[in-house]
Amino acid sequence: MWTTSWAPGPDLEIWTSRLKISYAQYRSILVEQLAPQKGLVVVLGILMFASIGAQLVNPQIIRHFIDLTQTPAPVGQLTEAAVAFILIALLHQTLETVATYVSETVSWTSTNRLRSKLVRHCLGLDMSFHNDHTPGEMIERVDGDVNALGNFLSRFIIQILGNVLLMLGVLVMLFGEDWRTGSAMLGVILLACTVLTLLRNIAVPHWAGEID
Repeated sequence: MWTTSWAPGPDLEIWTSRLKISYAQYRSILVEQLAPQKGLVVVLGILMFASIGAQLVNPQIIRHFIDLTQTPAPVGQLTEAAVAFILIALLHQTLETVATYVSETVSWTSTNRLRSKLVRHCLGLDMSFHNDHTPGEMIERVDGDVNALGNFLSRFIIQILGNVLLMLGVLVMLFGEDWRTGSAMLGVILLACTVLTLLRNIAVPHWAGEID
């Protein structure tokens, strides 16, 4: 654990300490780290929305294809539906790949900037601080914790945020088809979120103790 003899700036102190902070502070730090790359963040948002749109459209094409097979539809219409499904699936994979690349670029750029700030600060500390902390502890805080932050940024944007948006899109489409189906799915989602929250509350203290 860092001692009070080390007093970095607010953003560095939050990320390299084990203090409990509010969601407002998390949001402030996230905005501060991503602000210099707002152009890439906008591009990433567009890619994510386009990818999610492709995921929502393709099941509708499958439904249309199945409906056509139940009627004496021309072969040309079936072919068009199949080709559209393949093209949108390829588009989705392409968008997802590019979005992952952009997300990793944003993550590494932000965390490298934070690493530089941490290293510069550590180099300016007196020898008493370095005598109190082992090289392994310094490396873990400067590189290990920042690397965990980078993984959080990239995975949060692509996996968590993307899946939340996809889930909301699926719910909207289900409610559009039948409110009972949408309500049932909403209940399942709420139950799953409750269970995951309980599991998180159990796991996080053990993980934090292991890291410390």
